[in-house]
Amino acid sequence: MFVGQLDQRIEILDYILKNGKHVWNKKKAIWSYVEQDQKINIFSGYAKAGTTTLFVVREQEIGMCNVILYQGKYYLITGLKKLDRMYAQAQTAKLPVYDCQYTRYNPNNIILDKYNRPTNTNPTVIRFQGMLAEKYLGSQTETPQTVSEIGYILLTPKVIQLEQNDVVTISEEDYVIKLCHLLDEYKNEYEIVSRKDV
Repeated sequence: MFVGQLDQRIEILDYILKNGKHVWNKKKAIWSYVEQDQKINIFSGYAKAGTTTLFVVREQEIGMCNVILYQGKYYLITGLKKLDRMYAQAQTAKLPVYDCQYTRYNPNNIILDKYNRPTNTNPTVIRFQGMLAEKYLGSQTETPQTVSEIGYILLTPKVIQLEQNDVVTISEEDYVIKLCHLLDEYKNEYEIVSRKDV
């Protein structure tokens, strides 16, 4: 059916721990048929929907835990459909990937410094790559100023386990995790907010 049509080179990525950081890493490069679909891709119940890109590949070369890299862009696999005994169609949403970091402090490691201030002697620092999708949170009025809440959904593989009120640094900006959605089989979704003065 697709002989001769798999004419676009794509990379299949796995999520691995590499040099102390969880990253999307090249598993293999394969040939694919690529098509832009007009359907809206509702890949999350908490983020704005995006456009759909379809990739047709040999079935054994891809899974729901993978991400596709195509022409320098990252594509989250949101569905897989078997076409015949050889080929599968991956439904995807294009999302940006960012370097992230969070620090978790163990309350058992708190000691007092020479100024009698509590400090943590051995915090856990986790570095990882995550995908961001936009979530509209609007604006709210607070006294004595208006605060604008810029909200996103941070999507990560299951290995990244964050908690409510954790602070995640993304592109040198701090975001607070407001809600954790952990029921998806393949990914975790975190509602994060950066509060900025207007």
